[in-house]
Amino acid sequence: MRCLVFPGQGVQRRGMGAELFDLFPEEVEAADAVLGYSVRELCLHDPEGRLGDTRYAQPAVLLVNALDARRRRAQEGDGAEPVAYYAGHSLGEYNALVAAGCLDLLDALRLVRARAEAMAAVRGGAMAAVAGIGADEVAAVLRRARVRNVYVANRNSDRQTVVAGDREEMAGAATALRGRAPGRWSRCRSAGPSTPR
Repeated sequence: MRCLVFPGQGVQRRGMGAELFDLFPEEVEAADAVLGYSVRELCLHDPEGRLGDTRYAQPAVLLVNALDARRRRAQEGDGAEPVAYYAGHSLGEYNALVAAGCLDLLDALRLVRARAEAMAAVRGGAMAAVAGIGADEVAAVLRRARVRNVYVANRNSDRQTVVAGDREEMAGAATALRGRAPGRWSRCRSAGPSTPR
C-alpha cells in the first residue's frame, strides 16, 4: 500500500517543477490564467525573489505538488502500485484533496491564492518551532508563564510544536519555553509574506 504525503510552504526553491511543466502544458496555462502570472517563470527563475513571498510561494507549491501527483498517477499504469491514501501538511492538505479527487485543481488554486493573500496581510506577528516537548506541554508552559496572545499554531509531531502570536509577546514565550526545552527553540520568524506554513 502506498501513501502520498504533500509538503506545505517552506519547500519552495528556484528550479522546482522544471521536469513537470512541459508534461502538463494545459494545466500550467490554466494556472497562469487563474493567477495572472507565469508560474513556470516564477518557479524556474524566481524573479525579484517572489518565492520567498507567501502570496507567490503557496500557489506555486500547490501547482508543483499537483503536477507531480499527476505524473505519479500516470506512472501507475507502468506497473507502479497505486496510491491508496493522500495526506498533506498544512498547505499540502489542499494537494491531498486535489489528488483524491475531492477538489478541482483550479478551485484549489483560487482558494490557496486567497489564503496566501490573507496570510501575507498579517503584520506584527511571529512564529517559532519548539522541539523536544509536546503541544500540550507547550500550551501549559505558556499558561503558567501567563504569556498572552501566543498560541499553539501547529502540531508538527508529538515532539515538535509551532507557536505563533504577537511579535512582542513572543519574547516572553521564548524565555518560558527555553527554560523547558533548552536549545530546542528555533529562531522566531516574523509573520507576513515570507513566513512558511
